[in-house]
Amino acid sequence: TRPPNYKTMQLTDYHTYNEIKTQTEAWAQALDVVRASDSPKAGDYDQIIFIGCGSTYYLSLAAAALYQELTGRSARAVPASELLLNPQTVVPQTGSLRYLLISISRSGTTTETIKAVEKFKAEKRGDVLVISNYDEILSRLADINIVISKGQEQSVAQTRSFASMYVAVTAMCAKMAGRGDLVS
Repeated sequence: TRPPNYKTMQLTDYHTYNEIKTQTEAWAQALDVVRASDSPKAGDYDQIIFIGCGSTYYLSLAAAALYQELTGRSARAVPASELLLNPQTVVPQTGSLRYLLISISRSGTTTETIKAVEKFKAEKRGDVLVISNYDEILSRLADINIVISKGQEQSVAQTRSFASMYVAVTAMCAKMAGRGDLVS
């Protein structure tokens, strides 16, 4: 027999389990938000720069490779701190290249990412597209904003947030390449 204060834990009591189980809802919202956005075209920019910190930096690396594959155009990924602390190595101060900075942050409050975007905007080097799960300060700095609120989590580890941002950046790259068939 069970003690009188015994509580049977249900799988639904676990945040991570629920977030994994419901991630397809976040993926669907990511696609809907990208479809509804005024996406730039690949030809509008000379260089695409993806930034993030930690997990979103790794997401940026995958996104830059995908963008190049789909468009045949130049893209790179750097940690947000690199753009913040050594901007001349990322965005040369000479020349008239037009840049699109794609900033990825789960929370939208990552300090280095915010500071890097603020610096990029202050130097007027191009436009900023933000992909996040929260409508926070980073989103308000964006020229184009992709917020996937269904990717929000209570878990410490990124599960549906990471996957939803990856779906969004994948759809955005396809859309920028003129490949609406891939978004469908």
